[in-house]
Amino acid sequence: MKIRKEIKSDGSFGGNYPYNIDYPNLPENLVEIDEQKAQEIDQNADKFRYINGEIADISETPEYITAQTLKTNATLKANLQTQIDEFDKKRIRAIAEPALKDEESGQTWLEFYTIQIQDLRNQIRLV
Repeated sequence: MKIRKEIKSDGSFGGNYPYNIDYPNLPENLVEIDEQKAQEIDQNADKFRYINGEIADISETPEYITAQTLKTNATLKANLQTQIDEFDKKRIRAIAEPALKDEESGQTWLEFYTIQIQDLRNQIRLV
């Protein structure tokens, strides 16, 4: 089954418009593709662009690789920040309820959580 796929001004893809449905405000920039290709584009939207009248896989281009690296780094930073936030909550409790984590070293829970947070912040700086 053929699908009409919207092409945005930057060459990226928009919505799907099956032929069996009549649309009142159909976009002007459409390309006809098969349903399987439309699903592939929908699953990996950043990987494809419409360039010079053809659907191009841009996953090997430096721009795509850079964009994916930036996305990955942003996700990693967000995950590290979430861990920092969790340790911050534990530090607040450690301040309210002081106790030793390790009786041999004399390290408190507050010191332990502070060290964990410092490590996570260093990891964020390295990303």
